[in-house]
Amino acid sequence: MCLKRILVLGVFFAFVFASFGLQNSSDHKVLFEKAKFTMETKGDLNGAIDLFSEIIEKYPEEREYAAKSQLYIGICYEKLGVKQAKLAQNAFQRVVDNYPEQAEAVEVANKKLSVLARAQAAIERGDTGLNIRQLSSGPDNLYDGWLGAVSPDGRYVSIVDWETGDLAIRDLITGKKQRLTDQKNEKGYALYSRWSPDGKQIVYDWYQGKSFVDLRIIGIEEKKPHTIYKEYAWPMDWFPDREHILIGISKRQIAVLSTKDNTVHPIEKKLEGDSACVSPDGRYIAYGIRQGENNPDRDIYVFSIEDNREMPLIEHPANEEILGWSPDGRWVLFRSNRLGSRDAWIVSIIDGKTQGNPILIKRGVEGSAMGFDKDGSFYFMSSKDMEDIYIASLNPETGVIQNPPKKMDLPTEGSNDFPAYSPDGKKLAYYRGLGGRFEYRSALHIRSLESGKEKTFSLNMKALYPRWSPDGRTILVSGIIESRLTGIFRIDVQTGDVKPVLMPNSSKKEEYRFSEWNPDGKSFFCIQGEKGKSNDLICHYDLETEKIKNIHQTTHSYANISLSPDGRWLVFIGREKERELKIIPAEGGVPRILCKFNQKGGAPIALAWTPDSQYILFFKKTDVLGQETLCRIPVNGGELQEIGLSMVDPDEPQVHPNGHKIVFSSQGFSLPYPEYWVMENFLPKK
Repeated sequence: MCLKRILVLGVFFAFVFASFGLQNSSDHKVLFEKAKFTMETKGDLNGAIDLFSEIIEKYPEEREYAAKSQLYIGICYEKLGVKQAKLAQNAFQRVVDNYPEQAEAVEVANKKLSVLARAQAAIERGDTGLNIRQLSSGPDNLYDGWLGAVSPDGRYVSIVDWETGDLAIRDLITGKKQRLTDQKNEKGYALYSRWSPDGKQIVYDWYQGKSFVDLRIIGIEEKKPHTIYKEYAWPMDWFPDREHILIGISKRQIAVLSTKDNTVHPIEKKLEGDSACVSPDGRYIAYGIRQGENNPDRDIYVFSIEDNREMPLIEHPANEEILGWSPDGRWVLFRSNRLGSRDAWIVSIIDGKTQGNPILIKRGVEGSAMGFDKDGSFYFMSSKDMEDIYIASLNPETGVIQNPPKKMDLPTEGSNDFPAYSPDGKKLAYYRGLGGRFEYRSALHIRSLESGKEKTFSLNMKALYPRWSPDGRTILVSGIIESRLTGIFRIDVQTGDVKPVLMPNSSKKEEYRFSEWNPDGKSFFCIQGEKGKSNDLICHYDLETEKIKNIHQTTHSYANISLSPDGRWLVFIGREKERELKIIPAEGGVPRILCKFNQKGGAPIALAWTPDSQYILFFKKTDVLGQETLCRIPVNGGELQEIGLSMVDPDEPQVHPNGHKIVFSSQGFSLPYPEYWVMENFLPKK
């Protein structure tokens, strides 16, 4: 009996000591999660500060968690408002001073300090003018949509919860997210959303696939949506009477929807872009108009509802983008690239007409407009997406990446993509977005990799997929022109002359894209597609005879192709029940499947070949959000091989002619978190 008691006691004490040790090793993690829960879910910022402070005091040796806790203390003070700005600044500075080895936390703290320092300097100067501050940032915002708006009181933003597809709102003070819909048993997801002027309702799209879209309204307290329109449309603004909503409908036309009888009244004026806004008195509509048929840049016009008359508001050779109408109706806020960057401007407006010249408010205002609150502060969302060109060393025999990718040192950062090596490997063609915007990718840059000198050719169109001719004298590009269709153009590398080769057919919605040169330089392969159709044709075009030959009809809309360097094989993506990587003889024949991709694993968009024509390279999605890993597969059959490189949203890989380097575009090594910002005190006083 005594022996049994001794054994039981031994087991008990062993369990207690083991539990005690386990508790000691994980208590800081448990407390950290509790502190985050208190901050994010309960919205108790002061309580969270106490818990994060307890972690720093009790577990100073757990430096990673201590640094994170110190960082979150600063974020809590930041969310508590301007009065706590100094405490937030001190907290972020402690991260930098006390935890220099915690690189990630220090980087975030330094960014926060930079913003707070500018705001504090303005306060100390007694400057009551423009103030821009960050409201919310971090992984909690990661799934937020870009298509919502701020509530009239400035407390919430409407978002798409991409984890479920539901319409949701996020509290800009606590960061807490609340789903307004629960559509788990219904196919589809929310899209554009706009708050009613009283903040009690939200109108939003419910997209169900294949252009089937319902326009719905939901009350903030009701949580039961009702459908008001069953055709393709997107909401842009409410009228002040709350009985009418400004919407965009098919063919990019503006219309007014009555919420009483659900009738639609089109306005016979062309809308360019996805946004327009109603004046606070409900008399005018401001919106964008394209400057020319082949010119993507826009001017801003005002439409008088009473007079059924259109009047120019902002006319300028640059691109002008409507952002919003001030609550007092005296100012229109817009974004322009007239100074080379995307800047915020305002213009005075009375009775639909401009009064004086536009006033520059702030340089470099990027992001998605979320609208004004009732006090005249403007909200926007930004994630600082930075698309740049990277080069990595490649072992041509094993295919393994030898050194980490290095970002190219280019004249501008954040808007560089579609790199293409010249046949001799001495030059690189690429696009650089104007003012950081890819949609204005209207110039082709050719850079000497030896001297760094560049040539720039203006194209007057949005261009994609540059492809060098075998002799290096010309480049084929896919250019998006009239009716948003794509054609193929030929650029002389010496003179910059641009000549059309295959032009789209607007009446048939027929277009050409993805050109690939034949090694003889006398012909090329491309894709012929038709808007709205699910199948594309792989074609061969002879430059001398100007004749097109059909090679193969794919089972994939907007397919991509790549020709082997020896000109023998075409590789492309097909889609049956699953997406498939297929290969076909260049002269035509029966395709052969190289590998399949399930929906979770995704499928490559861009394809590349090794110079010996033995392997195909592409990026494949991983389980980590935004991350894709570089893979290769042998042409003659074999297993897919991951070759040691993962990046965020990589695209357009190309192997150097010597086989020792690979170039591609990417957003970098980690996904940027969306950030909410507010611009305050910028409207002139009465």
